[in-house]
Amino acid sequence: AWYMEEIAARIRELGLEKSVRTFFRPFTTDEIVLFHSASDMVVLPYKDITQSAALFTAMAFGKAIIATAVGGFTETLKDGKTALLVNYDDSGGLASAILRLARSPEEMTALGSGALEELKMNYSWDRIAQMTMEYYMSVSTAHGS
Repeated sequence: AWYMEEIAARIRELGLEKSVRTFFRPFTTDEIVLFHSASDMVVLPYKDITQSAALFTAMAFGKAIIATAVGGFTETLKDGKTALLVNYDDSGGLASAILRLARSPEEMTALGSGALEELKMNYSWDRIAQMTMEYYMSVSTAHGS
């Protein structure tokens, strides 16, 4: 796609070929584990999204997350507690958020821990099962069964 070519051209223009690697293909499960394990933060600059497996994977790895304040991200993430949220059209804000975390390992760790805790508290299979049972019980009680 055209945007992949633009990204590759921009990397060359900036002389970043030695420090930036691009992978314009789907990842294997082993690669996903490797990349998340090796990363310091995960940046999700989506224009629009309902929900994202990449988000929940980053949360499960306890990674600091920077995401755009769109769609399901605003429902799942809490700015300053589980992630840094920026507006989609704010490239300066996105760059500032990346630099802020790169300069603050403590904040990076705190956000990653917050994201993992949020995942465990509200999105684990145990929590989903509990919420499902509570719903079924409320429906059963409401209908006098």
